[in-house]
Amino acid sequence: MNKLLLASTIMLATSFIENATAESFKGAYVGGQTGLVIGNTKANVSNEKATNIANSAGAATNTSKNSTGLGYGAFGGYGVVMNDTYYVGGEASISSDTANRKVNQNATDSGNNASYTNNINYKRGIAVGVAPRLGYIFGNNMVYAKPGVEISKDKATAVVSATPAGSSTASSSTVSASKRNVAIAPAVGYEKALGPLLLRTEYTYNRGKKPGINSNSAPVTELGNVAYKDHRLAVGAAYKF
Repeated sequence: MNKLLLASTIMLATSFIENATAESFKGAYVGGQTGLVIGNTKANVSNEKATNIANSAGAATNTSKNSTGLGYGAFGGYGVVMNDTYYVGGEASISSDTANRKVNQNATDSGNNASYTNNINYKRGIAVGVAPRLGYIFGNNMVYAKPGVEISKDKATAVVSATPAGSSTASSSTVSASKRNVAIAPAVGYEKALGPLLLRTEYTYNRGKKPGINSNSAPVTELGNVAYKDHRLAVGAAYKF
């Protein structure tokens, strides 16, 4: 029984591979993917602003931190094949991740008894991506490029605390900024057709955006900017109709 089951499985897999041709990539498809997100979040505040905040020339002005997380999402698209070699199509996606994009800035000026802390959390919203997909087919394999963009509603929150020179009392404030961002997110990938099943590995670089965080209250009226950059490596599967 076990030998019969094994033989049937091998025959089915062989049939999928043999029947997979350039036409296997033609048409509509839907699928999902998951993988690793490696991000870098950077916050900056000008020397002038940092000095005004804590009267400290030693305040941190540029701070960055790396983070990792799990990325996940769904995608769908449609494509045509030309001369059994070239693929032209379009793809839409929706995605999110668990990357912890936090940056902490700290500075002290013992001579003037001044201090400054700035704890920033950048949170990406659910991202909607759109991209053309251009590929080269060989056998039941395809390499492709997607020069796409991602649209998301992002939020940056900063908890600022400062003790000015000559004072023993710290003042604090929480400021935030929400913005709909359109970020360039090019991707390259490899896809293999097994009958109606499409398996892929894909790398995406999201160069991020840089929204400013401002406040109308003390201790800081102009905080500066915070930005992210992401590298994503994902594996996925899709079903072609």
